[in-house]
This record gives sequence, structure tokens and C-alpha cells, in this order.
Amino acid sequence: MHYFSRKPEGELRIYKFSIQVRGISLKLVSASGVFSARRVDLGTKVLLENMIVKDYW
Repeated sequence: MHYFSRKPEGELRIYKFSIQVRGISLKLVSASGVFSARRVDLGTKVLLENMIVKDYW
């Protein structure tokens, strides 16, 4: 099965987890079949901790 299959073979599993980024607690929901379904991967964590966010965005 290819990662982008239109007909996934595996059972859908939902994962809930919490992270803290820049002092903000986030509750996230993910699913089987996506990259790093059970946690935020290191690259995403580095991006979240270092991205520039303006108040008016």
C-alpha cells in the first residue's frame, strides 16, 4: 500500500495527545495513516517553537 492510497487497508485509529509550545497547551487529534500520528515529530516541534507569528495574522 502506498502512503497516499485512496483505499487504505488498515483500520482507522484516532490518537489524542497534548503538547506545550511556547507556553501554550494544545490538545491535538491525529489518525493512523499520517506521518507521526501519535506525536509531534521533531521537525514540526522545531518549526512551532521558532516560527514568527504576528498578532494580526
